[in-house]
Formats: sequence, C-alpha cells, structure tokens
Amino acid sequence: MTAPTIDIPAFLADVKSRVDPRLDELLAENGSRTPDAVKGPGPTFSPRRVHECMRYSVLDGGKRVRPALMAAVAQALGARMVDHLDAMCAVEMIHVCSLILDDLPSMDDAELRHGRKANHLVFGEAVAILGAIALLNRAFEVLSESCPDDSVRRSVIAETARMVGTEGMIGGQVVDLESGGKAIDARTLEYIEAHKTGALIIGAARIAAVLAGATPEQLGALTGYARNVGVAYQICDDILHLTRAPGDLGKVSHRDESTINYARAHGLAESRRSLESFTAAAVDALSDFGPRADHLRALARYLAERAS
Repeated sequence: MTAPTIDIPAFLADVKSRVDPRLDELLAENGSRTPDAVKGPGPTFSPRRVHECMRYSVLDGGKRVRPALMAAVAQALGARMVDHLDAMCAVEMIHVCSLILDDLPSMDDAELRHGRKANHLVFGEAVAILGAIALLNRAFEVLSESCPDDSVRRSVIAETARMVGTEGMIGGQVVDLESGGKAIDARTLEYIEAHKTGALIIGAARIAAVLAGATPEQLGALTGYARNVGVAYQICDDILHLTRAPGDLGKVSHRDESTINYARAHGLAESRRSLESFTAAAVDALSDFGPRADHLRALARYLAERAS
C-alpha cells in the first residue's frame, strides 16, 4: 500500500492559525493580572514596554515548527491538538526567549530576526533580556496550568527545566561561546549543535508525549525520532548558511557567518549525506507507530528539504 501524501505546509499553516491567536491571548492575559492594568487586547497593560517587547518577538510571524512537532506527536498517540494548544504555545514562548537572547551583541550579535530588526535593537538590551526572562517564566506558568494532574505536571516541568538548563539549551550556548574563534573538534561541534537546537526539539516532543500519556516505550521511540530530527534540522541550517544569502534566511548575524558549523567542517556533500541519514533514522524510529505517525514522518522529511 502506498503511504498517503501529507501536505506539511498546510499542516504548518493550520497549526499556526491556532497557535498565533492563542499566544496573543496568553500574553494579554498575563499582562491583565497586574494591579494597574488597563484590560483589553494588545500591550495596553503595565509595565507596557516589557509586554510590547515580549509580543514583538512572539507575534512576529514565525513558522511554529515546534508547536507543529508537538501537534504531530499528539496525533501519533491518538490525542487531539486542541488539548495541547497551551503547551504548544508555552514551548514557542521558550523558543522565542532563546532567539531574543541568541541575538544579543554578547551572543550572536544579530541585526535581523525573521526579516525584522532584532528585539534588542528595538527595545534596548536591558528590556530585551527582561522580556526574554518574562517569556520563560510565562511559559512555565502556562505549562503548569495545562497539565491535567500533579504527576503529569511534575514530569512536564522537569522536562522543561532540563530542556532549558545546562543539560540543554544553556549548556549548548555556553560551549558555543567558549569555542568562538577556536578550532574545535567534531565532538565539541556535535555537542553544541545537539544542545542549542536539538534540546528544544527533543524537549518539545517529550513534553507532548507526556501530556498525551505515552508509554515508556513510546516515549523512548519519540525521543529517538526527535534527537535525529534535531541534528538534521541543524545540519540543514548550516547548509543554508553556506548556500543562501543571510538576508534570504531572515537573519543577519555578525557571528554566524564566521563561526564553524557542521557544513563548514565537513563540506556540503558530506553534510547532505548526513542530513539524509539522520532524517532516515528519525523516520525509522517510528516503525511501531503505524499510520497515525505519518505527519511526524512527513515533517522530518520536510524540515530536511526546506529552503529557509
């Protein structure tokens, strides 16, 4: 039997159409709790500047890849996207928090993000940092409220803390900064790329799986899938940095173009072979899931073939 054709751009558009309005609501709801707030849509509440900063980067037209991954995980486990919408939004807030920090002059020193001025160039470095921290805290709050019981809540919060912390994104960023301007070995490069990008992809998949009631075996398989997708995603990014103009990617960074990455270290031909290999391994990890995981399989292939 021929596998069904999955329209991933349409799937991403559907996820985005659900996530974006809910992100708007969740951020407005957060602001309306302050004592001197002016209730209503948009950043009309106090302190206005930091909420404008948060909304500027969250509602900037991102593709919502990580929420789509979570929706596909839920589908693979027989759950509904609507039941995980707030958790999907929370993970997107964490992703955006990482982008704001990543763009700072002390990090990647980026001028553009998603084709617009980087957050710190609009709001200043101090407010950008505070806005990023506020998004992270709001994400934990939303995740906590989205869990059906205390047992699930403990697991989800623990997964999120590991995803963000020194075992995850922060660890990868620190090693990346320490490696700047140095010749680094393959092991260090793999650590940086697996943690800076892969940790959030793995964490998103595991959070969605826990919320959907995955068995230990299913959680292990989905973790393997996400780990391979994360590596493939970063390799594809590295290839694009070598083959596309920075402006075409929506980001201009003073550091990215001079920093060693997988494609620079291994060459384009080897990088493309590795990209295919990791994508195939991601798909193979789903062998026990059947057709309900077709969106996950198609998403892995789509992300490996993307042009931006």
